Amino acid sequence: MTTVAITTSVDRFAEASRPFIDLGFTPIPLPCITVEVADEDLLTGARLTAAGVDLIFATSARTIRLLWPDGDMPPVPVAAVGPATARAVTEAGGTVAVIGTGGGRELIERTRTLTGIRRAVFPHAEGTDPVVIAALQAMVPVVSAVPIYRTLPVAPGDEPADAVVFASASAVDGWFLTRDTGGMVVAAIGRPTADALELHDVIADAVPNVPGFGTMASALREVIT
Repeated sequence: MTTVAITTSVDRFAEASRPFIDLGFTPIPLPCITVEVADEDLLTGARLTAAGVDLIFATSARTIRLLWPDGDMPPVPVAAVGPATARAVTEAGGTVAVIGTGGGRELIERTRTLTGIRRAVFPHAEGTDPVVIAALQAMVPVVSAVPIYRTLPVAPGDEPADAVVFASASAVDGWFLTRDTGGMVVAAIGRPTADALELHDVIADAVPNVPGFGTMASALREVIT
């Protein structure tokens, strides 16, 4: 069995590992990030803002789950970065208006098809690509861009693995605090994460066209035969 190091945070291991198990891999948890959530006052303010806008722009499932853990999203159209985020919106009682397939910048282009958008809220992780924020602000007259959590790199354990998968640049940075990828097959969830690997002189062996744990597992299966 091929062992795959899952580098996302502990709380997402079960969700992240499921598609790898389905494809016959043996996932092992080697978290390389920890998550710090904003204080409750800021989260409450983001929820109140979201209830009064024309669009919620969402580039991660985590933002949706942090803001609406009880499934009480307001009836506001949501632009979701990919299927996983769209699924989180639906589970939280929200309404998906558009689903992207290639990251925040591509989602901006898909959002241009929507009409009547005068106010938007973009709850996001601290350190989100400023180009995405600027592009949304250039398209929508009023945008509230609210950082509601941040990910911090942490060193992984030393368990051996045949492959390693990364879902964020922070996880890449955490991995290289104490380890390298010598002798391992490497997968990145999307182009920005692959770019982060290249800063460490590593070229990802597998990068799915559509970001997601399921598509990353499939891309990894294609290069491991």
